[in-house]
Amino acid sequence: MKNIVSLDDYRDEPVANNEPSGREVLAKIKNSALAAISRREYCRAELFSKLARQHDKTELIDEVLNWLEELSYLDDQRYAAMFLRASISKRRGPTRIRMEMKHKGLSNVSIDSALLESDVDWHALALESLQGRFSGPSMDVKDKSKRYRYLQAQGFSGDQIHYALAEANRAVGE
Repeated sequence: MKNIVSLDDYRDEPVANNEPSGREVLAKIKNSALAAISRREYCRAELFSKLARQHDKTELIDEVLNWLEELSYLDDQRYAAMFLRASISKRRGPTRIRMEMKHKGLSNVSIDSALLESDVDWHALALESLQGRFSGPSMDVKDKSKRYRYLQAQGFSGDQIHYALAEANRAVGE
């Protein structure tokens, strides 16, 4: 009968267990993080969550995230500004944008900073959103309330909604 040769026979040192070393785990986490941010922007909380699903060493994940922030590969302010631009292009209002940013895990400071730095005319954006969805004047109460609910769901304030409804009816009446 032939002897069966295993890979352990060719190792320099015997393998006590199959656990990877701390350096190997750190390298795997770094590779996962770099692969993720090479595809799209992430905020810190979002990337932490993604990495925590793949790896169970949270202290090493924090270390990798700090490293990425030092290299400016990961920046919550930049992510907030990018997310704001994308949301504005989708004609979303400030309330909904704020809520979605909070859901992503951005801090209030990052959210407030991004909203204050933007030079968006929210009233005009509400009007644009309304005109993009509906055509013609809102004649009856049912239609007007439908438009109001739509703009409210998009994240516009009551003042912005009233402005958009009034301007839309004024533009159609002319």
